[in-house]
Amino acid sequence: MRSKAIRAIEAVCLHGENTAINDFMVPLAQKTMDSTPTVRKALYTAVGSWMLHLKDRYSFWYKLLTLMLNGIHDEVPEIRKLCVEKFHAGGRQWEQENEEEIKDLVDFGLPEDSDRPPLGCRILVEREFSKILPGLMKDIG
Repeated sequence: MRSKAIRAIEAVCLHGENTAINDFMVPLAQKTMDSTPTVRKALYTAVGSWMLHLKDRYSFWYKLLTLMLNGIHDEVPEIRKLCVEKFHAGGRQWEQENEEEIKDLVDFGLPEDSDRPPLGCRILVEREFSKILPGLMKDIG
């Protein structure tokens, strides 16, 4: 039932009112700790879909990144792999959409290393870190 609810929220945000993500963010964040792996998998699948297809997704990057980065450390290997794949896909798409902006980094930066996330992922986290940090500090405290 919770998995179906997450898929419904995904569809509403993708095909209807994308700002509904703001209304669902706290319950979705709580689902990162759900005891059922299928619920967490549905959540990270939805977040990955939003990272690629959500209208005006750049306004929600820090919220999406917060959820996705949490999933990269899930206890279930299959979910961790899913999250890494979705995160990398979102980062690569961001690179393609912003290739003029990062042209110098691509041309003259360090060569890609298979152990590191794609450049787009690293840039996204760097740019959104100031928005992610306050919530992280609150949770740690």
